[in-house]
Amino acid sequence: IAVADAGTRTMPEISALEVASAMGHKSVCEVLIEKGAHFRSSLHYAAASGQTSVVELLLESGAPVNAGEVANWRPIHEVAHTGHQKIGELLLAAGADPNARADGGWHALHQATGNGHPAFIAMLVEAGASVNAVSTAEQRSALHIAAQMGRAGRTDAARALLDAGIDARATDAEGLSALHYAAVGGHASLVELLLGHGADATEPYPPASGPLAGRLPAEVARERGQQDVAAAFDKATGGGRRCGA
Repeated sequence: IAVADAGTRTMPEISALEVASAMGHKSVCEVLIEKGAHFRSSLHYAAASGQTSVVELLLESGAPVNAGEVANWRPIHEVAHTGHQKIGELLLAAGADPNARADGGWHALHQATGNGHPAFIAMLVEAGASVNAVSTAEQRSALHIAAQMGRAGRTDAARALLDAGIDARATDAEGLSALHYAAVGGHASLVELLLGHGADATEPYPPASGPLAGRLPAEVARERGQQDVAAAFDKATGGGRRCGA
């Protein structure tokens, strides 16, 4: 899944307070709030734009910290996408729900993982985020997202999840594990990390995998010439033997 799929949004007509919040114009925000401007999605815009002082102002002024906007994104989803640690801390301290679900069942943890923010992942988990939370239809955990995007530098995000106790063997609605995704994607460092945390190298690709069905990840890697991935399997299984043999 592409990260953009995790709650794709269309932007509605925005208010003056929302524009000022996004641009970081704190003094303008103060005037508008004093004049009775409705908060609407101002906190979302400020959080997404990294406007720390405006976020503080909005929270102090009573902006709802768990309000959902288009696709039911909350401010915590917005800031998980950017990885702005300070704003994340402010939202969580103000009562943001670390387990809030956007449309499709996507959590802030999915967003932080898909965009490569390991420190934000750790903060969410410490605040009570369910590390094994999955999307509604796809049943994908944050670890699945990291595995699908391994070459984009998501190994550190996967490590943060694994350190927090995420299930390395969990499968999604198609029967695919994070290891299946990482192997077919050629993500050698992530394959090695997953195997080191108990991922099952002997689990073949499921029937939904088409031509890969029934094949072992290591076999697929060798046939595709992904020598670094094959080497990661060999290291974990004691050499060049067929995994599971």
